[in-house]
Amino acid sequence: MTHQLSFVYAPVSVLVVIFLTNPFYTSILAYLVNGEVMQRFEVIGMVLCFTGICVLAYTVNKIHAGPDVAEFGSTQLTGVFIMLISAFTFSVQCVFTRKLKDLHFTQLAGSHGLVGLTISLSIVLV
Repeated sequence: MTHQLSFVYAPVSVLVVIFLTNPFYTSILAYLVNGEVMQRFEVIGMVLCFTGICVLAYTVNKIHAGPDVAEFGSTQLTGVFIMLISAFTFSVQCVFTRKLKDLHFTQLAGSHGLVGLTISLSIVLV
């Protein structure tokens, strides 16, 4: 739902590039939560790729907006922020699903359902 909201504020071409930052969050969270090992070359590669994604997002936005626009507007920053939240929550879901892989499927599906219900009700009530 949040990613659909972000499409209102910024171009899809920029938002897709921003969403593709989720492997970075997944790697960092997997290291912190699951204790997975990250090698030095992986960290260097992540930094280089993240920098490339930032440059690509800026370039795509520049092409989409035209030569008159020098930087992101406030509405586009809102869309980018919402998409960053979507990418991060996707990464959290991936890491915790891997952590819970030893659980029976019904327990896993039930916990995902309860978490989704809790988040949805919180958003609706606010």
